[in-house]
Formats: sequence, C-alpha cells, structure tokens
Amino acid sequence: AGLALRRVELPRLFLSFEERGGQLFCEQHSGYCLASRPCPKNVRQLLSQWGGGTLLLENDVGEYAVLVSAAAQPVRPAMWGAAAGTPESMLPGQLVFRCGREEWMSNLPAGVRHYRYPVHFSGTFAFTPTLSAGLYLLLCRFLTWHFSEVVAMAGTIAEAYTGEEKQLWESLKILEPDSHADAIACRLHLSLAMAPYGVAMALPWDTGAQLLEYVRKRHLVSAICALSLEQELTFFELPQVRNSEMSSGGKAPELRARRAVLEHLVGSKKSSHAGEGLSRPVRPVEVEVDLGPVIDDSGFDRVVDKSFLRDFGIFDQLAASVSGVSYSRPDATTMVGLDALRFLNNLFGGIRGGSEDVPPFLLYELYTGTISLELVSGDSQKEVAGALLRVAASSGATGAEWSVLRALDLNPKLYSEMPQWGSDEVKQHFGLPFGMKVDRNSSSKLLQAAASKLKDKEASGALTWPQMFPPAPPVSRSVVLNDPAGSVSSDRYWSPPLTADVQCGSRAFDKGLGAEFGSQPLAQLVGKYLQLEQVQRSKAGAAAVLAQLQVLAQSSCTQTHTGKACLERLVQEVQRASGSAPSRPTLGAASGLKAKLQPLSQDLCQQRDEDQKRVRAAMDTAVQVANEGSALYWIRQQSGHLAGVTFTSLVSALMAKEPQSTDALQRANPCLSEAKVADLLEEVTATLCCAVRIGQVNRSLKAVAALASELEAGGSSDLAVNLKAQAASDQLSSCRAFSRADAGVIRLDPRLLVFEYLCDVLLREGQVRLLGKFVKEASLGQSLCHQMIMGAGKTTVVAPLLALLLATGDRL
Repeated sequence: AGLALRRVELPRLFLSFEERGGQLFCEQHSGYCLASRPCPKNVRQLLSQWGGGTLLLENDVGEYAVLVSAAAQPVRPAMWGAAAGTPESMLPGQLVFRCGREEWMSNLPAGVRHYRYPVHFSGTFAFTPTLSAGLYLLLCRFLTWHFSEVVAMAGTIAEAYTGEEKQLWESLKILEPDSHADAIACRLHLSLAMAPYGVAMALPWDTGAQLLEYVRKRHLVSAICALSLEQELTFFELPQVRNSEMSSGGKAPELRARRAVLEHLVGSKKSSHAGEGLSRPVRPVEVEVDLGPVIDDSGFDRVVDKSFLRDFGIFDQLAASVSGVSYSRPDATTMVGLDALRFLNNLFGGIRGGSEDVPPFLLYELYTGTISLELVSGDSQKEVAGALLRVAASSGATGAEWSVLRALDLNPKLYSEMPQWGSDEVKQHFGLPFGMKVDRNSSSKLLQAAASKLKDKEASGALTWPQMFPPAPPVSRSVVLNDPAGSVSSDRYWSPPLTADVQCGSRAFDKGLGAEFGSQPLAQLVGKYLQLEQVQRSKAGAAAVLAQLQVLAQSSCTQTHTGKACLERLVQEVQRASGSAPSRPTLGAASGLKAKLQPLSQDLCQQRDEDQKRVRAAMDTAVQVANEGSALYWIRQQSGHLAGVTFTSLVSALMAKEPQSTDALQRANPCLSEAKVADLLEEVTATLCCAVRIGQVNRSLKAVAALASELEAGGSSDLAVNLKAQAASDQLSSCRAFSRADAGVIRLDPRLLVFEYLCDVLLREGQVRLLGKFVKEASLGQSLCHQMIMGAGKTTVVAPLLALLLATGDRL
C-alpha cells in the first residue's frame, strides 16, 4: 500500500516506460504514452488484425501507434505442441505467439526487437514503415483470417533480402494446409505479386496445386478476395502452372478446361470494351472442354441394402463380435459443446476414408438415444447420426451392420422400438461355479435383435426405402457460356480495386459543404487569432549580397553557360527578395502569446473533435449509400457472393475520369443512378477535405504545444520564441494550393487530395507548381531536371506523386 508505479521496462523488446503525470510514456517513441482512454471502434477492429500481443500508444493530439514484439513468432497452436483435444488444436483460425526461439531471434537485426505501426488519423489503416513490419502484419492477418486485408496488402510486398525478411516470408509455409477458399485466393494473390522476382522470391507453396484448388473452390471464394479473369488467366503462363497443366494424375483436365473458359471470357470482355458487338444481342457460346474421366459414384442415398433380411451366419456373428470388442464406448453418454467436439476430433482423427475405422455401434446408439452428441445444445441426434453415417459409409459399405443403420436412417419412427445397448435382451449370461452369474453386453445379440425387429417391420410393410433414382445423365464435353462478355452477370467478376484509372484531374463539390476547403481550411481560427504583419527586411544586407555577386561575375567559373545561368538566377532572386516587403500572418507580439495559446488550443481541439465526428459519420453514410439495393443484393453481399463497395473503393473511383468512374460504381452496384453517383463522389471529396483538416489541426496543436513549452521554460531567446511562434502561425494559415472557387463550387485535383489524405500532409504551393511543370514537360515529350533543397519533399511528395500522375496502363 502507498507504492506508486514509476517505471516499466521490457528489456527483451528494448522498450521502457516512465510515469509522468499519471501516464506511462514510452522513452523510445517520444511523445507517446500507453493509451488509457477508450479508443474508437475502427481502431479496435484494426488491433484485432494482429491477433493479440499489441500495445496501443497515444500522443497528446490523439494520434495512435501500435507496438508488437518482433521476437514473438506468430504460429498455429497445432505447430507448437498443443495438447490433443484442446480447442486450440481443433480450431484452424487460432494464433499464438512463440517467444524466445533462438533461431528466430538470431535473424533479427541488432537493436530491433519490436515493430511500430503508426495509425492513420482516420483509424482505418496502419502504416508499415519497413518491409519486415509489413510481412509481420501480413502473417498475422493471414493467421487471423483477415483475408480481404491480405489481398489488399499483397501488391505492397517486395522482394525479401535480409534474414529477418526471409524468415517472415518463409513462415507463410505454415498456412499452406489452410484449405479455406479465401486462403487459397490469398496465396494466389501473393504468388502473382511475387512473380516478377522469379526464383529470388521462392514461394513457400506449390502454385500449380493452389491454382487447382482455386479452380475447384472458385464458387466458394468471396468476391472481395477473388482473382479477376485476367489475373486468373495470367497464372497459366507461369512455368510451375504449365507443368501442373501438362502433368498426369487427373489434374490436367480441370486446368485445361478452366483455361479454355477463361480465354473465351477474357476475349469476349475485350471485344465488348472495344465496342465490338454492342448492338448485337447476347448469345450463348459453347466451349469444348475435356473434363477427364467420370468417377463412378452411386451415392449413399442410391444404395438399397436389405442384408438384415437374410439369416445371420457364423461369419456375420463373428464380424459383429469383433466390431463390438473394438468398440470403445465413451464414458459420458451425453456430450455437449466442447466435449462433443473433442470426442469427434479423437474419433475421426485417424479415418483413412473407409468405414472400417468407424464403430457402427456408436452410430446405432446415437440413433436409439443411448448416447447423445450435441455440438450445439439441442442438435437433432437424427441429423448428427445421419451425417456421421454418410461419412462412415461413403465408400459404399454394405453388410448386416450397415443395412441396419441404413434402415434406421430412413425410418426415424422406429428409434424408440429398437433394442438398446445394455438392455437385458442383448446381454449374454454366463454361469459360474458356486451359483454366480455374469452378464455381458453382446454386440452379436444386439445385431440379431435389431435385425429381427426390422424383419417384422419389413414384413408388415412399415419400412420406407429410397426411391429409385434415374440413371445419371451423360457427362457433357462442353460448357455453355450464356453471357460470355459479362454484360449481365458482371457484378460477380469485379473485385477490389474498383478501378485502376487515376486520370481524373478535376472534381468539384458545392461550396455549401465547406467553402474553406478550397482555400484556407482553418480560416475561421486564422481570422480569430492571427494578424497580418509586414516582413522586415534589411536592404543593406541585400545590397551587400548583390555586391559580392558582381565580384563573383568576374571569376572564370561564371564564364561558362551553366555559371552564367546560375549567376543570373541568383541576382534575380536577391532583387525580388529586396523589393516590396510582403505581409504574413503571425500570432502577434510575444508579450501577448501566453494569453492566446490556451484558448487557441481549446478551439483547435474542438475543431478536431467536430471534424472527427463528421468524417466518421460521412464515411459510414457514404458506404451505406454506395451499397443500397434490393434485399437480394444485400443477401449476396453478406454471403460474399458480391464485393461490397468500401470507402477505399469510393476513393479509387474519385481519381478515375468520367464516365469510367460512374461505370465502375454502377457495375459494382447496378442500383446506383448517375445522379446518386455524382452526389456520392461530391460527398466523398468534401469528406476527404475535412479529414485532411484533422491532420492540419494535429500539426497545429503540436506547434502550439512546442511554443507553450518554450515560453514556460524561461530564459529562452527572442529568436527561439519567434521561430516557434512563426511555425505555429504557418501551420494554422496553411492553404490548399491546388483548388479554386468557380461559380459556387470548389474545383480541385482529386489525385492530390487523396495523396494529402493518405500521407497526412497539406501540399505546399511550390510542390504543386513543380508537379505541374513536370507533368507538362512530360506530356510534350521533354526532359526536365530540377534541384531541390533537403526537406522540400523530393522523396516523400514529388517522386510518388509524379508516379501517380504519369504512370498509366500504357507507360511507366
């Protein structure tokens, strides 16, 4: 009692936390402390993708970061010696972290024992700062069955070079046995992403085998994880798939048939997009395929087995006795939930596909009610016994024992009349010396008694038998494609991303949604707290610089073409700077700063809270509107047959030019009208502007906090205070440099807006101007070189934006 927590150290993770003001602050990640307040729902959903073992950090402005242990290897419990019969060994979606494994630790770089994932201010996704961090998150998402996130992440994975990266990539090998249809699709997406790296990025699974499984389970794959027709066809050009396609063993027919269908579908789709045949009605196309040999399977319900009608011979009695001896009756006669799951796992764990491993007398007891097996409380024992019987007799097993069970399955009204295990009528009695008697359950007597009862019922016509099914129709050697171009059923063929087109250079939204987004997002606070002041410049200093440039003009280095051009530019810039003094917004005199900072911080926090509520509500509303439709459309979405339109899909459509953008959304949801799509994209544009303002507010809060700390420290120089004050003023007064007002609407480039949203920045005027210059020169086929100072955004802004603006489907 009376002790206080001052410090927490996690030495194996190279993490330590120190208590300050009731919070545990992380010493390795400045400004972040352990989150103690309830976090938003989307952040909680994001945390679930790691499957546990996370620390959530938060800073003063409400930004989050996730810490996970790099020393903890994510594995399936079954690989780590989970005890047989435990839930962990039976549920395929489980995840545990194996800590301290020497081989795993040896591949981690020196000083790296944890990964840090900054969370986007929207809370909808996290950044992966390194390839290792990305692979770790990919592995966790795969293990926790976040398949749609794995598919979205597949294209961001690059070649693994380091030991740390390679061991994470090779850890995906443990997922190969995962037979979930979406898991197979995820492995194929990763295979496609790694194909350009060739043998340098060896896949931890057989791509040909995975494609074969995908072809078999394609109808079960959720639309959001499915491969596009073009992606699926691409696999047939890979060497490992060509080998599987030409191999024996029955694999080739399925792959060859699928390839033939894909070629027709893709060809028809291209012809449709090219405008060919648009006026012609949709006509079915018949594709010749080789489906391989037909498996002769009469099916369980086609078999009529009345073996119990004949008299039991010595061999039937002997077989029943052997089955009875090998039957290990469960101790508990009623098993519910986890106990039932454990029993079934142990019972069928060794089945090799035949009925000889399944005790018929267990099934008999389930039918007659002496044993109850309920995976979910209230399960019908007839359904449970019937399902197990079909597994046990799937190979067409017949005989006295199985004929009794088949008759019971078809005649549930007899359950209560049948002799039961343990009853007096099925026991054998042995006499011993001194008048002692022993009773023992007899499996052969039970079988004889059950058969006798069924004989009587059959003689009276009380038994029901399966109807005689007509013979199976001959197998077709062709497939009929009713809609080869996909013009009618195209909704099943699309999967994220909604569109890859990023050629839209202008979008507009009504000023009523936020006129300030077109110029100065924080204009209201700027007018309240900032004032314009003229910049004081020293003319004497400018004159001295010009004089030195004149001296430099006499040097030999300025006589070259490059030297002359550089000197002229320097002279022009100095003359421009020494002209009329511009004005800029400031927080005012230093003496009045302290009185402004607290109300300014409060107003900024209020603005952030309002914007966060607005953005969350707007995102939810936009997704809801984009997915509105009939009850059938909703059911198909919930079942995974259709991919839902997410906010990410709407952002992708925002960057696509018209009419491709509207067409893409209407293809995803035919219930959307053109007017509704236009309103939807307008709302998304305004929502992104509001979201970007949240980031600007957070940066302004940090700048104001830094200024407040400088003022409270005391003894700070005027220069230090002025610099911090100007930094805060610049953040508050930042403007959007690529928008303009036009007749009641705000026009802007949606690609630049999306970049601001994703990267949490507000583009500078110089950056936007330089981008326009590069794009113009590239359109003219001209080269351009521009020098930029450090910190101006060469790597983080200009280069990625140029890649976005210039890279099309026809060129890099």
